[in-house]
Amino acid sequence: MATAHLSPCSSSLKHYKTQLFSDFIVVPRKSCFSTWVSHVQSRIHARKHFQLKSSNGHPLNAVSLQDSLAGKPLANDHSKPQEIEASVPASSEKLGSTLSITVVGASGDLAKKKIFPALFALYYEDCLPEDFTVFGYARTKLTDEELRNTRVIVEKPFGRDSESSGGLTRSLKQYLREDQIFRIDHYLGRELVENLSVLRFSNLVFEPLWSRNYIRNVKVLRSMQPLLLENVIVGQYKGHNKGSKSYPAYTDDPTVPKGSLTPTFAAAALFINNARWDGVPFLMKAVKALHTKRAEIRVQFRHVPGNLYKRNFGTDLDKATNELVLRLQPGEAIYVKINNKVPGLGMRLDRSDLNLLYRSRYPTEIPDAYERLVLDAIEGERRLFIRSDELDAAWALFTPLLKELEEKKIVPELYPYGSRGPVGAHYLAAKHNVRWGDLSGEDS
Repeated sequence: MATAHLSPCSSSLKHYKTQLFSDFIVVPRKSCFSTWVSHVQSRIHARKHFQLKSSNGHPLNAVSLQDSLAGKPLANDHSKPQEIEASVPASSEKLGSTLSITVVGASGDLAKKKIFPALFALYYEDCLPEDFTVFGYARTKLTDEELRNTRVIVEKPFGRDSESSGGLTRSLKQYLREDQIFRIDHYLGRELVENLSVLRFSNLVFEPLWSRNYIRNVKVLRSMQPLLLENVIVGQYKGHNKGSKSYPAYTDDPTVPKGSLTPTFAAAALFINNARWDGVPFLMKAVKALHTKRAEIRVQFRHVPGNLYKRNFGTDLDKATNELVLRLQPGEAIYVKINNKVPGLGMRLDRSDLNLLYRSRYPTEIPDAYERLVLDAIEGERRLFIRSDELDAAWALFTPLLKELEEKKIVPELYPYGSRGPVGAHYLAAKHNVRWGDLSGEDS
């Protein structure tokens, strides 16, 4: 975006005699205008090149002003911006001119919401000369740095443990404030993730259900219990032959050391220490080289108390409970698994879905996650970015486990490339009365 310029515009002066030079002064309010005029009158006869300062004495920028400006009457004071000087001959060529724009009152709402966006739009539409500079003058006590909007987007990984993550944060905060740091994880920019809070807080049907009283488990920080090794499974994919096709092992990669214990599969059961979620396991699984590529959140509800149709379910746990599924891939979708009667004689139950398939309901193209996150960073919207305290809480949860895995040299359980993962993961799920979603054969 257009910002104030730090250095004197000597490059503009260098070409002053051979190129057209014009000055635009935008004055949002009367008080700033009169202050600015006093600066001009005190310096205009001394030199063409003068420096504007804020009320705290910090130089904001430097401007080259036409000689003719001193002899021309200034426009009347108005509460809205006025174009004071615009001496650009109609015959001048755009690329052969130099433009200097001074915004007086650059820290005000009008400048931020109207003037600077308008200047950026002109720049984007290629309506401004190649050699143009925007200067800001404000009565507010601002330094050049404070007048700007500096934001840094940091891509993950955010360290490898609490210590390295903290070191990265301290390094960033030597130069930036927390509100200038945007830690990006592209999954947080997915349409469905953003829709999660809308689903939860704008639908009354979920308000009484979203607690331990009705939710049996959630397969998906600060209140979480420390991770125990007994609730964690790590694995590594091995070579596998299927028909005429051969799949490599992780250690077959020439860049991977032989005998590497690096996991390519991790599953964990976490618990939250509060009344709302006491006793509800949060199961998380991240894996490479599985039989299908899937990313989803599954919320499994408890059994219906005194269910009249319990005998019709038999031992089928999946049919005995409802489930809310938020699927990111393949194909973004939200659906609820419910039970209903199969038409016909007798009482036979079947499971069906109440679904919202994004592709069929919203045929327009869904913005890419990075597109959404970059736009949010430009606009200063931080709700989809990770704060440092959130990052500290997450690393505090996982760092002790990572150190324990390393110190004890835990050997990952092998699983074939293209399979459903290590057997230990299914025992972990069964221990908490859960069945992983990728075992249900749902690929629609």
